[in-house]
Amino acid sequence: MSQVSLRNLAKRFGSVAAVDDVTLDVREGELVALLGPSGCGKTTTLRMIAGFIAASSGQILIGDQDVTNLPPYRRNTGMVFQGYALFPHMTVFQNVAFGLEMRKVPRADIAPRVAEALRLVQLGHLGERMPKQLSGGQQQRVALARALVIRPEVFLLDEPLSNLDAKLRLSVRIEIRQLQQALGLTTVFVTHDQEEALTLADRLVVMSQGKVQQIGTPTELYERPANHFVADFIGRSNFLEGTVSAPGHFRTQRGLDVAFADSGAGPRGQGVLAIRPEKATVMPAGTGGEGPNRFPGRVAFVTYLGASTEIRVQLDSGDELTVTRPNAQPVGDFAGDPGGALGMPVVGQPVTVAWPPAAALLLAQPG
Repeated sequence: MSQVSLRNLAKRFGSVAAVDDVTLDVREGELVALLGPSGCGKTTTLRMIAGFIAASSGQILIGDQDVTNLPPYRRNTGMVFQGYALFPHMTVFQNVAFGLEMRKVPRADIAPRVAEALRLVQLGHLGERMPKQLSGGQQQRVALARALVIRPEVFLLDEPLSNLDAKLRLSVRIEIRQLQQALGLTTVFVTHDQEEALTLADRLVVMSQGKVQQIGTPTELYERPANHFVADFIGRSNFLEGTVSAPGHFRTQRGLDVAFADSGAGPRGQGVLAIRPEKATVMPAGTGGEGPNRFPGRVAFVTYLGASTEIRVQLDSGDELTVTRPNAQPVGDFAGDPGGALGMPVVGQPVTVAWPPAAALLLAQPG
């Protein structure tokens, strides 16, 4: 396997910069997910690595070799497409063997390599079937085997799970991750699904409008987003607009004085605070003792989600926050209040919302 390095990579379509000055190193054996909304440049970046789209400027290196101007067949990358792109008139075996035949691999070597690739994706018994006889998950595995059989230096996946139903996506993405780790494949994975990226990737690259907004581990991006865009795209956040009134103090536009952990490195003047819904707590009005960031309000909406409940609270200041409360949390917080057996508040009930200063993050604007 080899490292992939992008140096100031850019792609322009006329006056539009689809990819704008992207620099990235994907370490050997690492799985990196390119993540962002539609049109952010992630798929264009992947296709430039594969050689299907020519770069306007910058460099692409696989290992020590500059492949920027090489055609796809000379890059030794294996790619899995969103639509699988299986040949409908070929058997599973023939589909997987196709890449080897195009590379003029000796015929005596093809059969054992195809058999090994199918074994890796647990389809060794289906080599004679046609694609139309397979389920969506099985077709996806055939596409994976076809990419793996050529023994690529770099494994490229373009939204490979988007055509599967939710339950199957979960099982297949686990299989992909286990396979990638077992084989030590250097992998670039494109997705718009944040949960998928958080589950699969060693590191994430969050993109917006062709630019990289942040690169980091799932924990780094979730706990310490670099800017408003990342905080909004990775997970969910409550955003409070206002002004840094003093070191460690933020005054919202509606007058709340919110304490936050001031590192001294954040923006000054007007800004935005982000609070993750699970970092805040809802309790009956008048309880919880003293401390910073305890604000009165009333329950505006309650949504039961099975494993958790979302409670939207309208603060007395007029600010609104959503709090996520795990349903495994001991009940009884609202005993004596009209919360019922689940110990949850009801719409209109007076409550207090609280969060520690460390949970309030002062954000920069997107780059």
